[in-house]
Amino acid sequence: MPINVTVLPRPVPVILGVTEFCEGDSTVLDAGSGYVSYLWSTGGNTRRVTLTQAGSYRITVIDTNGCSGEADVVVLVHPNPVPTITVQGTELISTPAVSYRWQRNGVDIPGATAARYTVSDSGLYRVTITDSFGCSGVSQPFFLHSRAGKL
Repeated sequence: MPINVTVLPRPVPVILGVTEFCEGDSTVLDAGSGYVSYLWSTGGNTRRVTLTQAGSYRITVIDTNGCSGEADVVVLVHPNPVPTITVQGTELISTPAVSYRWQRNGVDIPGATAARYTVSDSGLYRVTITDSFGCSGVSQPFFLHSRAGKL
């Protein structure tokens, strides 16, 4: 008597989510719905997992037929830039970046959004820079003191 055998396809989970983010942030990866069981390489057993570290991650799922499938993903964490300020004459110069925001005494300086800022007053200066990954960093305070109207 012939026996019919049905070969069921393995599930192929698709991991969705942002796989690159900045240091200090996190991301949520989603293995999709429709499975009866989830097991992440982190030990998590839900559809979604929140990650804060770079690395290779795997999801193993089991579907309603009891078949298992796996998917892998690599997560990258970009370090935040560390801006420095140097002084050249009356100009403050920042570390190279994509965007800049200068502050004096804790207040944003209107229009001060370039790598260089020409100083006219004494004060405590900082610059916030953003790199090409969208990661930001704030410089250490830089104090400039005016003597007889000159920096």
